[in-house]
Amino acid sequence: FNPIRLLIRPANMSYNRGMDHDLPPDILSAAQTIWNFHGVNHTVEPCDVMLVLGSHDLRVPDHAVTLFQQNMVPLIVCSGGIAHTGDLLATGWDRTEADVFADRMIAQAVPGNVILREQHATNTGQNFS
Repeated sequence: FNPIRLLIRPANMSYNRGMDHDLPPDILSAAQTIWNFHGVNHTVEPCDVMLVLGSHDLRVPDHAVTLFQQNMVPLIVCSGGIAHTGDLLATGWDRTEADVFADRMIAQAVPGNVILREQHATNTGQNFS
């Protein structure tokens, strides 16, 4: 079982379509079930604030920029410290995820004064405690 194969795929591709893999069918079925569960496909509606959770995936702030440009949200909170070092999700950044995400959004014309930075959380649970 190679978890890297599960993580590297185009964002719009379903889990098992077009993959070069040798995973057993029961593992593929379980992974597809989890993938489908997380892909809730909710309709995006305007809100007062958007919480952008840090991660190693730079498509996250890019999508936040798209939602901001569509006038879905007037205020953005970027959250994330330096959470992963030396593991599969390590970013290699020497700055917090919040700073990397916020700066990426500012570079795409989101005004800095609409972005708040929470730079200490190292996991999602810390954002809500």
